[in-house]
Amino acid sequence: MIDLVITRCRDKMHIQSTRANCWTDHQMLRSKVAFGIQQKYNRQGTSKPTKLNAAKLSTVSHRESFEQEMGSALAQWEENESSTPDEEWAVLQQVVYNTAKTCLGKPDRKHQD
Repeated sequence: MIDLVITRCRDKMHIQSTRANCWTDHQMLRSKVAFGIQQKYNRQGTSKPTKLNAAKLSTVSHRESFEQEMGSALAQWEENESSTPDEEWAVLQQVVYNTAKTCLGKPDRKHQD
């Protein structure tokens, strides 16, 4: 007697009950499943920062130019006494990311095929 329904692990919690309806050679199975429909949501205004080509740091020339650019960018960055630590962290994060983006650039995409 086969009395099971094959499902994905993530959908296992939605199956309420499984029963066999008749006692013949070919049994009919009945399974109660309660799926919930998820609402779509749009992420507005939040975009992920682009990935950087960190492989360029393996060469000495790129690493030295990156160190020089980062040093000059951090020297120009000024801390404000009136700003909160969260604001300072956000500004520092932007300075470091923008400098790395200009020096390293985006990684070259390679197709799997």
